[in-house]
Amino acid sequence: MVFFMSTFDPFIKQSYERHSEHLKCYQQGSAKEAHAQRWLLPNTVDSWRHKRMYDLVLPILKNDPNTTWLTVGDGRFGLDAQYIMSNGSACMATDISDTLLIEAKQKNLINDYQIENAEALSFDDNQFDYTFCKESFHHFPRPIIALYEMLRVSKKAAVLIEPSDPLTTPTPLKVLFQNFKKMIKFILKKDNSEHHYEEVGNYIYKLSIKEITKIAIAQNFSTIATKGINDVYLSGVENEMVEDHGPLLKKTKRRIFLYDLLCLLRLQDHLLVSVVIFKSQPSKATIEALIKHRYTIVHLPQNPHMNFN
Repeated sequence: MVFFMSTFDPFIKQSYERHSEHLKCYQQGSAKEAHAQRWLLPNTVDSWRHKRMYDLVLPILKNDPNTTWLTVGDGRFGLDAQYIMSNGSACMATDISDTLLIEAKQKNLINDYQIENAEALSFDDNQFDYTFCKESFHHFPRPIIALYEMLRVSKKAAVLIEPSDPLTTPTPLKVLFQNFKKMIKFILKKDNSEHHYEEVGNYIYKLSIKEITKIAIAQNFSTIATKGINDVYLSGVENEMVEDHGPLLKKTKRRIFLYDLLCLLRLQDHLLVSVVIFKSQPSKATIEALIKHRYTIVHLPQNPHMNFN
């Protein structure tokens, strides 16, 4: 596969290569195989966390059934595709690595998969009804290019669930609280940087609703829907079962409750955000379902100087 990149940019090339190789340490016979297999268990604290995020797309899946979906950055056994398929829609799972997608196909967990670079998708315009990218967008070296690609191959909408810019909607109170947290971290000699990286080598690109809105308006799209959610990852949650009501489940819920409270008090924004970028006006039923699930709906202004009839 030929990746779309500048041949003189070694950083982009290295980023693709590192992410392509990353999942090999989780394949069958590898050191982390047992850890990876626990991603497939349905009742762990970790799967409970992810289901909370997956359920953010239920309003679309239930009100626009039997549609076609593409998942992007879905290399962990196609778990995103598995969720979409379990709710009645067809789905193609893609990732820059097929290491674990091969295993998922062999176990009949997914119907179809393909190696794809998110920044240069091989599909036709409008080939799928929806594209879905969960917690992978921030891994891409050029995420905005990937977003344009996801929108290009989508007929109806692209859906992202990603880390949120901590000051997406800045207010004096939020700015004051953020500065207070930075001061505490400085005193405790903890990292108080606004910018972070993951060990595989990517910068954690956090979503700004304002930027996403401008991208949608510039392309004359109709509507965006957004909803914040809080989540916490604690080491070991893959090994604890929800029904055991163990210490990690309790600690996770306590921390989520604390973040929810801070959001309720308008001291900070949610840690994650679900964004649905509709290319055309969604159905009334879909809009009503999204509102029922506490999404904020924004109908975008239309370009008055262009004729699309």
